[in-house]
Amino acid sequence: MGLAALGISYFFRREITDTGADIVGRVIQTRGFRNNNPGNIRKGQSWQGERVAQTDAAFEEFEAPAYGYRAMCRILDGYRSRYGARTVLDYINRWAPPSDNNPTSEYAAYVANHMDIDPRAYVDTRDPDLMIAMMDAITRFENNGANIFSSEDMRAGLDMSRTGVTYA
Repeated sequence: MGLAALGISYFFRREITDTGADIVGRVIQTRGFRNNNPGNIRKGQSWQGERVAQTDAAFEEFEAPAYGYRAMCRILDGYRSRYGARTVLDYINRWAPPSDNNPTSEYAAYVANHMDIDPRAYVDTRDPDLMIAMMDAITRFENNGANIFSSEDMRAGLDMSRTGVTYA
């Protein structure tokens, strides 16, 4: 299967040097980054901040990364309040269940390691710092270990999810 089939495309960054234009590096542009959907949330419900023109048949597309993070926060908060999620393993078992052919154990270990906690340790996502750490780890796992979005995007998404205020 080619990278395009996985939703991955390439672009090149050029840097002008004394010897002319040289290719400095190749950056993978993931579906999550292209769609402003850092958690790769599948279509299924309407979200605040959705792009009017949706071109991805399977995954949500947002106007700005903050809206993608808002949706991620709403989902994770729902796992806590509706399903009793309390640990990274609880959250990731719902976010990327093994029944959908996901590497759930590896995913949970990655997120917990990124957060510097045990996968079975209690996580209160009502704590903004813990929620942002989890959001960043999920973003990195979903997007080949990278997060091109800013901490301000994560904070704006978290704030919108908790207050209903719209991103400016």
